Amino acid sequence: MGKTFRLSATVFVTIVGLLVVTFLIGRVVPGDPVLAVVGDRASQSTYGRVFIELGLDRTPYAQFGLYMEKALTGDFGESVLTKRPILDDLLRVFPATVELVTVGIIIGTLFGIPVGVWAAVRQGKLVDQIVRILELVGYSAPIFLDEPTLALDASIQAEVLNLLDRLRAGRGLTYVLVSHDLAVVSHMCDRLMVMRDGQVIEQLTRHALQEHNTKNAYTGNLLTASEGFTRDPALH
Repeated sequence: MGKTFRLSATVFVTIVGLLVVTFLIGRVVPGDPVLAVVGDRASQSTYGRVFIELGLDRTPYAQFGLYMEKALTGDFGESVLTKRPILDDLLRVFPATVELVTVGIIIGTLFGIPVGVWAAVRQGKLVDQIVRILELVGYSAPIFLDEPTLALDASIQAEVLNLLDRLRAGRGLTYVLVSHDLAVVSHMCDRLMVMRDGQVIEQLTRHALQEHNTKNAYTGNLLTASEGFTRDPALH
């Protein structure tokens, strides 16, 4: 009975601690949470309505109480991206997440551990060298970023991109970025490919993109439709 009580208390304290941390993170992240929902062109009445709906007119203690109540009842709000309840989105992708994690654990257990032990036993031999090379290849694989700043306001977008830049410079990382935001592409990418219907139709450098130096008519029309894209002043 005592062990059950201690375990329950530990789980309770952990959940409350996580709620406190996530609540504080949401309050200290730069940017206006209301603008992240309604956009910077919303009317004052819309802004005021969403401000109240999010509970931002209340004291921090009341906000946290509301936040905890909704979280414990499974109400995580509405996704800015899909405009659907976040819980529904989580339940939709949860099976695929479990599948990926399970496959990763199986591969790591059946292959990673035995190969690591084998390399340790044969330290300095050919097997050890091959395993080291495979580890380096896996570590150097590029990181895929699929619309990493979609639906973020300008200030948060700048923070995210600057963080990615610092990580790339500090750790020698390589990114493969997928984005429709040409300002983000111009800031992050040295080389880029333009795709249409799943096919690569043109390859450009950052300089060619900024100078509108294109050869394909589709790429030219894409740039024309996106006139005004520049590096955000907050990015440095």
